[in-house]
Amino acid sequence: MTRSSLALSLLAGTCLALAALAPVHAAEDAHGEATSEEVRAAAQAARGEEPAGHADDEAEVGEAEAAEDAHGDDSAEAGVHWQTERPPMPFEVVRSLQYLQDQAARGNTAALKVQRRLLAWFGPSLSHRAPEIWQDKRNVRAVALFVLSGGPAEALRDLRQSGVFEAHDEPMIDGILAYAANRTEEAEAKLSAIDLSREETIFAAQINLALAQLREIEHPDESLRLLENVMLAAPGTLLDEAALRLGVLLAENAGKTEKADRYARQYFDRYASSIYAGNFRARFSAVYSDRPRGSELETLETMADTLRLLPDEQRLAMYLSVSRRSLVGGNLELAGQAAQEALRIESAAPADRQRALLYHVASTLSGRDQSETLTTLAAIDDALLHPSDLALKNAAMDVVNAIREPATIASAGASSETPGENQTLARAESLINAIDNDLKTFAP
Repeated sequence: MTRSSLALSLLAGTCLALAALAPVHAAEDAHGEATSEEVRAAAQAARGEEPAGHADDEAEVGEAEAAEDAHGDDSAEAGVHWQTERPPMPFEVVRSLQYLQDQAARGNTAALKVQRRLLAWFGPSLSHRAPEIWQDKRNVRAVALFVLSGGPAEALRDLRQSGVFEAHDEPMIDGILAYAANRTEEAEAKLSAIDLSREETIFAAQINLALAQLREIEHPDESLRLLENVMLAAPGTLLDEAALRLGVLLAENAGKTEKADRYARQYFDRYASSIYAGNFRARFSAVYSDRPRGSELETLETMADTLRLLPDEQRLAMYLSVSRRSLVGGNLELAGQAAQEALRIESAAPADRQRALLYHVASTLSGRDQSETLTTLAAIDDALLHPSDLALKNAAMDVVNAIREPATIASAGASSETPGENQTLARAESLINAIDNDLKTFAP
């Protein structure tokens, strides 16, 4: 084995060890400021049924009322208006919850805050409602949607045990309770038995999303078909956003790269500011950094098309994430090209430029002059690097030094080790020990 191949093998092994240290560098998307109407509508949604005793929310309610005075009461259009002489029906509250969730998918953090409060107190309030309200199918579907939307299942379980639901609704309720309790087989059997052709569109879409999640491992093709149904039935909603997030991975794993690319474009075009976009960006970088060797140019062209509408800072974050994942995964060609794309973004902050330079140099060690490489690496400011990137820089410098050693590495069948080989192996062992210590103390 030549000195260069041994050193590059060391770098590859080091990169794999560093994978567990990979930081989540991409910052969360900067959410746009909510309009006064959205803030008012979000606060109105929570205020409409909220019990007394929430003094800490008075400032938010006051802001909402001021917005009402300035802009008029258009809360009915926002889907959050109800009469004040009676408590709102469950279906009215869940409509407001859906409105807030759809706003969160567009990056409205004020809506997210109110949504969390709504989820927290609406469930317990259900036990105080008159039993006759559950004769209204809309209320039954609403409480089911509440649980499927992330609300606690205890209230629905108590209602089920109290016998307030009609017999034909009980299997559906049982399926949703099984889904919430992660009893996957029971949940799939009972939810798949629902005749969705007779249900409201959004309810059917929510059930299809739940079934897609239940089937994604054992039946990915069926799961993908269900996700497409969700996308068609509920465009512009949080259901659509969630279906696209999951759909990218399923399509990629199924070898349907064109479909995965289309979903990724749709996601970034519609939901780049979503509060869940960070989750999608991680999935996106994993998908594209794992594309097969030899397709690097096509992958970069696809990325450029997919990210075309994003602001510079978000495109930069994606290129850096793909570059690092590719470097750790051993696809040095894609790592170098993605880093080069990052370096072309002139508005990059100094720390991001240092990262891009590090990844570009580390991915092209074998094709560079060693002295020039060491000079470039030494010029990278350690203070601007995340600890795991600093470990990567040190690993790259060790590899370059190993390549430059004057001693000749012994051949694979040699009976004794040369001094140069001893030094290289000692350096590798030291590096692995350092990484091992990092792994024990690293907090993601």
